[in-house]
Amino acid sequence: MKMLILLIGVVLLFAAVHFHAIAQANVKTRIDKVWFDRLFTGSRASKDNLTEEGLHNRKVSNLCAVGGLLILGVYFVLFSSN
Repeated sequence: MKMLILLIGVVLLFAAVHFHAIAQANVKTRIDKVWFDRLFTGSRASKDNLTEEGLHNRKVSNLCAVGGLLILGVYFVLFSSN
């Protein structure tokens, strides 16, 4: 049970990074930085510059990140005393 909770949390965090990369690649007008530069420098594209698919993927990325962090928080709270 412990490993399942931990695995779900980690998978959600990896999914968040995956969807964030897809969102950064779906921009209307290209900026001089390539998408993987924006991924690792922390400067993400603005909402006005994202396509519909990019907006959707950003929303999914945010949900996966929040869910993954919450699940990992629950894991550490529940199983830290063992």
